[in-house]
Amino acid sequence: MPSRADDYTTSDPQTFWSNFVLSRLVQTEDVSPRDKNGAVVRARTALNAELSAMHLAMCSIRTRCNALAPISVLPAEALARIFQFCAAMSPPALRKQHPLGWIEVTHVCRHWHDTALQFSNLWVDICYKLGSQWGDTMLARAKAAPISLHRDVTGASQSSLNLICEHFLHTRELRLLGPPAILKSTIDAFPLPPTILETMELHAIFPHFDILLFEHFGFPGLHPFSAA
Repeated sequence: MPSRADDYTTSDPQTFWSNFVLSRLVQTEDVSPRDKNGAVVRARTALNAELSAMHLAMCSIRTRCNALAPISVLPAEALARIFQFCAAMSPPALRKQHPLGWIEVTHVCRHWHDTALQFSNLWVDICYKLGSQWGDTMLARAKAAPISLHRDVTGASQSSLNLICEHFLHTRELRLLGPPAILKSTIDAFPLPPTILETMELHAIFPHFDILLFEHFGFPGLHPFSAA
């Protein structure tokens, strides 16, 4: 009896996959929309599972196809360097038509996506203009690389504010905008002393802002410090 591998090599792709799919549909072919006792639900669940599996199979074929593209011979370091140029020319939230900016390259193929995730320096300019979820994701992908973080903390969740504190020790540039109470509670939670912080700006959105709230901060390595 010929093996499945023999079937693949001796038949054209359409015939092979058509026969393969038909063999998988046998389990639901006797189910009717009028059936009760959950038969229809089970059949639809099984078919959706088949669709999900087929999608993964198609992704594997696309990945293999992309691996044969000429650009795939580039070392990961060279590809990441190209991504850095893309990030400089097209940062996130710069254009309405392409809000993700350079991050769109991670949607081209799995190899590009995985390469971008391997290089934490690509994610150091933390952008919250795309929403808190994207900002938090960039923080996670930056890992321990020195980051630059600009954010309006108005209405930010406590868990999201905690992330800013958790990454404070590898923050090089920090600019926060928001109500004085949130700004104070956030910086009060910062671990001391900061290690690589060079720039910090705090902008209160209310007119009556007490600069004395931040008197206890002594940042000897800080270049410009402003509270406005």
